[in-house]
Amino acid sequence: MMEDSLCKRVIVTPDGNITKPLDPESAASNRDALAKTVYSRLFDWYVNPTPETKMNILTIIRQKLLCLPQEL
Repeated sequence: MMEDSLCKRVIVTPDGNITKPLDPESAASNRDALAKTVYSRLFDWYVNPTPETKMNILTIIRQKLLCLPQEL
């Protein structure tokens, strides 16, 4: 699935979808764009976690690391 997303281009037309393979340079650009997006979002999440993210982290610590029940 990810390979198709990175290595093929889908053109949506009224008659249906047309799938075309990308040249190596375009596929590499797609790969690089995905890597930059993932890194950027991970960095933003790490630097500025939302209150929900903080709660999720605490829940994981309680459940997995400390083997405690979810509600305390």
